[in-house]
Amino acid sequence: MPALRPVLTSQVPSESAVLDFDLVVVAERPLVVCTHHVSRRVCTWDPTTDEWAEYQLDNPWLDEGNSDRVDYTDLTALGAAVVNGRIVVGGGGDHQGFAQWDLETGAVLDGAEPTSVSSARAVTLSGQTLFVLGFAAPGMEVQSPAKNDSLFWLTDELECEGSIAAGTLWGRSVIAANGVQGGITVWDFDEDEPIVELDVPDDIDDGFNHFALVTVQDQAFLVAAGERVLAVCDVSDADDPVWAEPITVPGGNVECLDAGVVDGRVVAATGGEDGTLCLWDIADRRLLAEPNTAHRREESDASSEVFAVRFTELNARPAVITAGRDHTVRLWDLPEIKSNESR
Repeated sequence: MPALRPVLTSQVPSESAVLDFDLVVVAERPLVVCTHHVSRRVCTWDPTTDEWAEYQLDNPWLDEGNSDRVDYTDLTALGAAVVNGRIVVGGGGDHQGFAQWDLETGAVLDGAEPTSVSSARAVTLSGQTLFVLGFAAPGMEVQSPAKNDSLFWLTDELECEGSIAAGTLWGRSVIAANGVQGGITVWDFDEDEPIVELDVPDDIDDGFNHFALVTVQDQAFLVAAGERVLAVCDVSDADDPVWAEPITVPGGNVECLDAGVVDGRVVAATGGEDGTLCLWDIADRRLLAEPNTAHRREESDASSEVFAVRFTELNARPAVITAGRDHTVRLWDLPEIKSNESR
């Protein structure tokens, strides 16, 4: 099995951890937009040039009567989108509801409310770039970037505290998450109704809190992770979804998940609470390389989470970007992917 090594490791200039990031495309190159847990600040990292920039954000508590005393951000979940050529960032955390800013000017586009946010990501639904939000309590929201009246969609039928799955399945715009009544629900965004309700496999005790959707050719897969388990459901036929045997993930509990298509094959990446990064060939249910613990901190009792992982393309090559508690962001090349039959 090949070794998995970062091709670029970049130290966060603030010497703090990147707790979440999103990717936008600027000048045909990926740009990482990060929350590094510095109040009223976000930063960007260009993996092509290894250059960082930091941006100040205005006070998001615009609608609070005591806004002169409430002046902070708590961004542990963050999404980013390009709107009319400008980058819009949206995020929140345990002590701040979702708010939106113009990245360059720091101006508040939509003020915060006294709620909390567990996850946020910019996705494409019905041809629009939208922010999908998850909470610690039941309920999910979709908000429109840069709009004053930004609430687009709301349901109390779904919940997701971790990685959010949204995209197109069976020609429909969908969101996949835990159903509040149990199991996993694939929800039709436009019709505002469930399409598929999946039972969690019998041998999964604690359910899932991270999801991803992937389509390749005429196949579609829901990838789910929780604790130290990675599971894949073939949802190509909405009337006959099929779970594959769950996979045990090396290292600590899964903290983040992403999935994509590389060389025509479905691949997934998991980041663990102990700093372990794993890359997976979903069809063959195998690791693509040895698990890597580069994000693990040297102190034996120190937390070492991989907070975020995303697939991208850089210089026409597939790549993975990760961020960890060790105050670094790392760029990884993918190993050559061959099926079991061709090896």
